[in-house]
Amino acid sequence: MTADLPEPVAEPIPAPPAIGYQDRQGLVVVEKRGPEMFGHFDITEEHLNRQGIVHGGVYATMLDAIMTSAGIYADGAARRRPAVTVSMTVNFTGRASGGRVALRSRLVQRTSRSFTAEAQATGPDGTVLAHALGSFRYSAPPAEPAAGGA
Repeated sequence: MTADLPEPVAEPIPAPPAIGYQDRQGLVVVEKRGPEMFGHFDITEEHLNRQGIVHGGVYATMLDAIMTSAGIYADGAARRRPAVTVSMTVNFTGRASGGRVALRSRLVQRTSRSFTAEAQATGPDGTVLAHALGSFRYSAPPAEPAAGGA
């Protein structure tokens, strides 16, 4: 029998400057809640393939980014820690051609040098469009919180 655990406190993730590929594709990382990270992107014409549905590479990019964010912000936004993808598997399970795609990732395992995360992309109607599992390596030590900061 398991005890009901309280919901983790939601921590907003500050928007960094839009400099990466995923930023130009419209990724919005919204918040961190415990080991989970939440975000979304709004489907635009640029996301569509010749069949008029979101290209699988868009899902792969967004899932990669939201999983990486789960590890980067594992210790909170004030202790952001850069990481790179080592390996990732994506399964495509649905189709979408418009609306907002919700992204959710979860940190599965973490050591001082690496982490594993899983994620899924869900369409406007609740359909799971793609899910992924990835392995990542930290590329720098944790950032030190700013003086007087959290």
